[in-house]
Parts: sequence; structure tokens; C-alpha cells
Amino acid sequence: MASTLPETPSTLSAAAVPGDEQADLILVERLPMSLRMSAGAASLVACLAILFWRLCTRPLFHTDLWGHLSYGRWIWQNRAVPTTEPLLPLAQGMPLVDTAWLSQLLGYQIYSVTGTMGLQGIMAGCVTAALGLLTYHVYQRTQRVSIAFLALATALWLSIYQICVGFGAMPTLIRPQIVGFLLYTWVFCRAASSQMRRSDWYLIPLATCLWANLHGSFVMGPLILFTLSLGRGLDVLRRTGRIGRALRDTRTIRWFLIAELSCIAALVNPYGFSLYTEILNFSSNLNLYDLLDWDPLTLKHGQGRAAAVSGLLLMMLYRLSPRRVSLFEVFVLVGLGLMGLWAVRMLVWWAIPVAYYTAMHMNAVWNKQAARMKSRREPAAPPHRSGLWSVIAVASVWIGFALSPIGIFALHGKPQPFKASVSADTPLGALEYLRKRKEPFQGQVFNSYEWGDFLGWAGPDGMKLFVNTHVHTIPREIWQAYQSISMAGTNWENQLDRYSVNYVIIDPRQLRSLASQLRSDTNWTKAYEDGISVIFIRKKLI
Repeated sequence: MASTLPETPSTLSAAAVPGDEQADLILVERLPMSLRMSAGAASLVACLAILFWRLCTRPLFHTDLWGHLSYGRWIWQNRAVPTTEPLLPLAQGMPLVDTAWLSQLLGYQIYSVTGTMGLQGIMAGCVTAALGLLTYHVYQRTQRVSIAFLALATALWLSIYQICVGFGAMPTLIRPQIVGFLLYTWVFCRAASSQMRRSDWYLIPLATCLWANLHGSFVMGPLILFTLSLGRGLDVLRRTGRIGRALRDTRTIRWFLIAELSCIAALVNPYGFSLYTEILNFSSNLNLYDLLDWDPLTLKHGQGRAAAVSGLLLMMLYRLSPRRVSLFEVFVLVGLGLMGLWAVRMLVWWAIPVAYYTAMHMNAVWNKQAARMKSRREPAAPPHRSGLWSVIAVASVWIGFALSPIGIFALHGKPQPFKASVSADTPLGALEYLRKRKEPFQGQVFNSYEWGDFLGWAGPDGMKLFVNTHVHTIPREIWQAYQSISMAGTNWENQLDRYSVNYVIIDPRQLRSLASQLRSDTNWTKAYEDGISVIFIRKKLI
């Protein structure tokens, strides 16, 4: 006797289920709600993937990246951290606290395996992760994609000059600071969050311990936490009028203790307490004030104009926003803003709080306007979340990685030509000429300070370079002599004689006066020249 089995979902005819519901069954219902994304959130992820790819494909700047790799190579070869300057003969014996020793060592190891592609990938990953953290935090707080986009655009606009040398096709600046930028963003997002987690007690000190060995900017973490504790305590005092309440406030005490633990954790480094001494003394080094990075911020800089526009926008939002302003917010924006005015290099730390609070207050203004319009129209429905958009977001991340140089290398083993991965101002022609020379180098080499790192990293053995971009390790007398010679100032010839300079490798576009003087000097001969570099050799070596 025949029997009939009941129908199950797996035996239902496809025709019995509408098309839209079929898509939902396949792409959405099998994913937890927490993994489903809206179209706006997927577009944010796609933008970050594009940013990662773009940063990976930009050439490397020809300055201090190569010096950091040289320090990493020295540390690896000597199995120790340097205590005196190891790269420049004229700075021999100068005390050195290498605040980025671990970044340098890791960078050298990454370069040894992947070449320039790995460095580009690490740099792009750190920057993208930092901006992704900020964007995610803003989106979680506001649930508005447009507000998250505003935070992303503001942070990128303010920090682009420290990440890259401007917009367009300009090269990227890879420094250990990018790792500090990521950790700083993470600490700030934890501090700005309205929630305090138990994991903060150990995660933040552990991150600070790692940070202290990666870059000297680690002090920004405890500084943010101490500022948060102070601001919170004063907010309680302002509301209650009682000092005792402020001193007993749980959050005030906890953030202060976490900041103290972070300061103690930073002492786990090869230099101990000397690391703090170096950080405090670093900014007082007179050589730094001759560099553009340490100039005061003005409207002449693109960064200055970006900061001015962002500051004006934020002030307008404060005027319109109903959101309560904490003293922590005020202290962070004002304090880091003053640091940015003092030195252009410090503006990068101001970028994240400005982007975050611009987004928060714009959201508050938006909510205020929406409340006024509520009686005129129905409230907007929450964005639809779908597994399809989650798939698209994952696909965009994969495509961004797969099309990047590091992705092509990882997936296909295809390396990128070195020439294609460095900036156009890198003296590759001069380097090739120097490597082909059979005669050993005698005496000192006078070089453009921007090229000192690259020539020290890739140049032939035996070159005694005059300076490099790590000017804080150079004796003041040597740095002043470099400036005088580079400008063909008074007694420039005597100074070249004094330091036994037999070779001059410079950028004639930057040091025009010196190049002109050497061309007409009968004691020197031009050995090599291209559109980027020129090499002069003394006819009678000292």
C-alpha cells in the first residue's frame, strides 16, 4: 500500500516560494543578525578597501624609511639595541635611545621576506585599520553611515600630509609612527566610549607596553587616559559642587589607575626609564627646528588650511549642537590643537578627536532637526540589513587585497620591481653609478640629508655619509656645518676640507648654489649627473 510522506522545507518546490523570499532564505536567514550589513555599511567597508589598495600602490618616499631599516639591520646583525649612534661616523659616540627599535627590527624582517611590498602593505594596513576603528566606533554610536563617512573624511583630510606627502600621486611616508597612530586611535576610541570594560585593566597597559617598544609616541596613550580622568573628575565636581564626590567617583579613579598601569607597563623596554627621559628631551633638540616637519602650523601649509576649515566647522557645530560637552572633550581638542600649532608633525594626533567629535555633534544637530520635522513626516525606517551586503563587503576587502602589490605577491609570488615602488626623487641612477665604481671610498661623503638614509641602506660598503634624516642624533656643530655647506655659505670649501670630504652627492634642484659652485671649481670634477642627482669627486683626494 502506497504511503505519502509529509512535505519538508527541503522538498518544497522552488515555484512555491516567491523570488525575494528565496534570496532571503539563501543569503540572509542563514546569517546571524549581527553579521548582516546594510548597503551603507558595505559601502563604508568598500571605501576602506579602496583606501588600502591606494596606499599599497603609492611609491615609498625616499627619506627616513630607509634609515629605520638600517637601524633594524644593525640590531639584527649585532643582536642588541644601539646605545650610541651606529650609522654616521661624524656622530660616532653620540648617545642614542632608539625609541622605535622593535618597529625597525620588524620592518627589516618584513623587507627581507617581501621587499617593498610588505612595507607598503603594513603601512596601508595600519592606516586603514586606524580609520576603520574610528569609523566603526562612530557608526556604532550614531547608526548613520553618512556620519561615519564624515568622520572618515575628516580624519583622512587632516592626517593625509603625515601619511602621504599630500594628495594625488605623491609617495607615502612610512615611519614607525603609523603603528603608534593605530594604537593611539584604539586607545582614544576606548576612552571616548561611554562604557568601561573590565578588559581595559589589562588590554590598555599591554598595548602601551608594546607601543613603548614600537614608537616614542606611546606617551599619547597615558596622556589621553590622564586627561579623561581629570575631565571626568571636574565634570562631577561641576555637577555636584562637592570635591569629595569627584575624588570618590568610580570612573575617575579607574581611568587614573589604568593610566598609571600603562605608564608602568611602558618601562618594560631595553632602555628602562631612559625612554621617558628621551621623549621629554627630544622636542628640545635644536636641529629639529630646521626641518619643515617641526615648523609651527600656518595657513601656508596645506595642513594648516585643512586644520582651519575643520576647526571652523567644529565651532559651528558646537553652536548648533544640543549634545553635552565634557571637559575631557575640551581638554583633548584644545591641548592637542595647541600641540599641532606648535609643530606641524603633531597635527596627526589632533585629527582623530576632531573627526570623532565633528561626527558626534553633526549627529546631534541632525537628531535635533529630525525632532523638529517629526510632526511633518513619518520617521525613517531603519536601514535594511542583508546577508548579500555582507558578502559584497567581504568581496570588496578581498578584491582590495588581491589587487594590491602585497596581495599579488602573496597569491602569485610575483614581486614588484624596486624602481616602481620608490618615489621618483630616489637617487637610483647615482646608486647604480656608485655600485659600479671599483675604487674604494676614501674620506667623507657630503650628501643631501634627505638621501642619507637611502644611501646608507642601499649604497656600497665604505661610504661615510655626512648626515641623514635622524638629525636629533647629529652633533649640533656637524648639522650647522651641513647647512652652511649646502647653501654654499662662507668658507664652504674650507669646511669640506676640514671634514675630509672627497665626494659630494646632492640633489642639484634643491642645492643649486652648491652644485653651481662645484661645477666651476677646478678642484672638483663632475663624475655623474642625471635629472635627479649629481656626483662630484675631488681631483686630489684628501
